[in-house]
Amino acid sequence: MSVELLNVPSTLTKKILTGPLRLVTLCSDDIDEIRSFYVDQMGLTVEGPLEIEDPEKLKTYYGITEGIEMSVYQVGPKYADDGIFFRIINISQSTPKIKASASAREVGLLLMERQSGPELQVAQSPSHYYWRNIVTTLPKGSEIPDEVVAIPTVTFVTDQIEEDIIFYTHIFGMNLLSDETREVAKAELPGLERHATIRSIRLQSKTGEGCYMRLIAFEDEEYAELQAAPRLPNQGIPMCSYETTDIGEILARAHAKQIKIYRTPRKHHDPILGEVITMSLLSPTGSIIEVYSRA
Repeated sequence: MSVELLNVPSTLTKKILTGPLRLVTLCSDDIDEIRSFYVDQMGLTVEGPLEIEDPEKLKTYYGITEGIEMSVYQVGPKYADDGIFFRIINISQSTPKIKASASAREVGLLLMERQSGPELQVAQSPSHYYWRNIVTTLPKGSEIPDEVVAIPTVTFVTDQIEEDIIFYTHIFGMNLLSDETREVAKAELPGLERHATIRSIRLQSKTGEGCYMRLIAFEDEEYAELQAAPRLPNQGIPMCSYETTDIGEILARAHAKQIKIYRTPRKHHDPILGEVITMSLLSPTGSIIEVYSRA
């Protein structure tokens, strides 16, 4: 099924349901390593541990098992309007679910791109996914387009790309900006052992602001086999969070499309967001997407 045949109803295409991606949650068992990477290599700031109003309730919300302590940190740019913030869930001990590798063929998050200094090109973070400096990937001497500098990209690998397109356009009301199939070289995607043909979908919040989301599907359908889809809190793979204007409508759309609800809507005090009503859904490939509204 092509994107042109998705036939998104006009009632779904007009309403702005979600804002731009501003918050991504990561899990780690080594905050010092996290701090070193994001401060020294990425030039970001790390704040915390943040005050937690009800630690046990928060542990339950994130599915952290008994006997493991947790703390919350905020990682972000030096200027509030410059990109994405991170909520770091730091746990006191490693668990078997902490992810040990990242491959271009694994379903889940592959890499994040942002504007940064020329010293960084591709780097693997302690959370076992990849950062790419989008400025230095341009040909030497090229003029840098404004949209390249201003808009970072989060890339997910999927083996259910049509279902994922429907998930992000129908449920969250995102705009589908482009759909292309092309050859990529080893150097373009971390973890590739040879060139490959991919289908690449680019999406963005209907506000036209903030981060692009890119979905990649390999045409030859060679994927690394995983025992389970990426999950919080112990695999290092993130949860992406979007603010919504109507959490009830997103819930209704999810029910209509039989999308799995990971966390039902509930009032929640978040150390970064404050008082919110929050809900999380599972994408067709198992990634957790959180939506929240101000309580």
